[in-house]
Amino acid sequence: MVKNVVREMRHGVSEGIALDAIAQASAAERKMVHRANMLCGDLGEVAVTALKEGESGLREIRPRLFRPLKPMLAQTAKDLAEAFEHHQGKLALEYKLDGARVQIHKDGDAVKIYTRNLSEVTRSLPEIVEEPRTRTRVDTAILEGEVIAVDQGGRPLLFQHLMRRFRRVHQIANTARQVPLPFRYPVPGWGEPGGLA
Repeated sequence: MVKNVVREMRHGVSEGIALDAIAQASAAERKMVHRANMLCGDLGEVAVTALKEGESGLREIRPRLFRPLKPMLAQTAKDLAEAFEHHQGKLALEYKLDGARVQIHKDGDAVKIYTRNLSEVTRSLPEIVEEPRTRTRVDTAILEGEVIAVDQGGRPLLFQHLMRRFRRVHQIANTARQVPLPFRYPVPGWGEPGGLA
C-alpha cells in the first residue's frame, strides 16, 4: 500500500488500482471510469466526478482542446499468428521507427504539443508547432503522430538524439539545427503524402 501511495509500483499498476477503487466507491461501471480517465487524463477529476455525479457525470466527460488525451498503448502478442488470430486477419502492419508519440492540439493559431505521458513540450519543438498552424485545413483539431529525428540525409537518428530535443528548454534553435525534426504528412490529402510523421 505504501508503494502505491509513493508511486513506486510497476508502471500503470497504481493508476489501474485507483481507477478500480473509484469504480467500486462510486458504483460506476469500471469501463466508464477508465473511459473518463482516458478522455481527461486527470485521476483526481475522474474521482470527483464519479463520487459527486456518478456514471451520468462520467458519461459527460468529452475530449477538450489543450487537455491531452491518454494514449492507447499497444499490447504484446507471443507471435504474429496470435495477433492475426486476435484481429481475425483484419489488421495493417507498418515499420516501427524509434520515435516519440505526440498529440498536437490546435485551435486557430494556438498550438500545443503533448507527449504520451501528457507533458507539454511545445517550446522544445518549434518547427512542429508551425506546420499545423499554417498547413492544416481545419481550425480546431487534436492530431496524433510520431516524432522522429533525422540526419542531413533524412535517415532516422537514434532515440537518444530525439530525447535531447524533448528535454531542451534553452538554446532550442541550436539543438534544432543539430537534431532536425522535419514535418512530413502520412495521410494523403492532409498535406504532403508519404514520408515520416
